[in-house]
Amino acid sequence: MGERQERIPEGEDSTLDWDTTCFFLFCAVAVLCGAILDYRKKELIHRERLAAIEKGIVLAGLNEGPLQVYFRRGLLWLIPGLGLGAFLWFVSEDFSTAWSGTVVMMTCLGLAYLLYYFYEARRRRSS
Repeated sequence: MGERQERIPEGEDSTLDWDTTCFFLFCAVAVLCGAILDYRKKELIHRERLAAIEKGIVLAGLNEGPLQVYFRRGLLWLIPGLGLGAFLWFVSEDFSTAWSGTVVMMTCLGLAYLLYYFYEARRRRSS
């Protein structure tokens, strides 16, 4: 008897609105297209390598990719992680939320990529 139910005004519903739905749908399509394009690129590289091997051409560094990829990934994880951390620390003054775990994860991922980049660059220069 003491329970009070809130009524939803007419014309509004409690489900996600169309803007949010379209945004998530667009993101899903973009990720799917990116994955398809990446797969096709890797498939073409694989065919090219197989053709070179069949012709007897020795390919040096089959598995070595460009180092700049790791540097970019490191910066793309580190900078937003530090930015989010600064936002939580200075603006919201609450670093004990669930977002702080995201900050730690993003920052550590960025640092890991950058450390790998510098280690691999030093290893390639010495050999």
